[in-house]
Amino acid sequence: MTGGRLAGAVPTAVAVLPAVVARPVAVALADTPTDTYVVVIGDPAEAYDGPGADEHLAVDLDRCPDERRRSCADALHGGGPEPAVLTLRRHPGCLVVVRRCTARTAEAVVRDGTRLAVTATGPAPPGPRELRLLASLLHGWLAEGLPVEALRSVRFLGARYGPGQGVAGGGTRFRIRSFRRRASLGLRVA
Repeated sequence: MTGGRLAGAVPTAVAVLPAVVARPVAVALADTPTDTYVVVIGDPAEAYDGPGADEHLAVDLDRCPDERRRSCADALHGGGPEPAVLTLRRHPGCLVVVRRCTARTAEAVVRDGTRLAVTATGPAPPGPRELRLLASLLHGWLAEGLPVEALRSVRFLGARYGPGQGVAGGGTRFRIRSFRRRASLGLRVA
């Protein structure tokens, strides 16, 4: 992307190891019933672009009012009253939406209709940055062909904190639960 960055729209690179990211923003441990994956999230200008790398546009619904930017987003995140499934319906190019429900809970919906309940289990509620990291992690996970239904927990080890958003040196932790019933995105098969 050339020129200045629009507030709330952040290009993000995700590498599900064995890739290498030169300038990591955060490192996450993603647990499934059988394995723990290391996921590196970094600046796409410096990202490793080999196998396991994913570059996408993550847009903050609360900070980016530009509908053109939102319509180009690969991952959307934020608060607001609209359920994640409705946001996903309105943005057909988007793969995943993470929507804050309460200070400690969020919902995520992916393009195939998979719904996830997300609960923060760390010492303080996650901020907008952690929601962006979670949306980016889910996008990178899907881009790798990994099933989001297998995710049980995610812990960001390098997440930075602002005032009231956690403890320095700590990590944001999310417990993830998938629903058996998929969300209907209003799409019909002919």
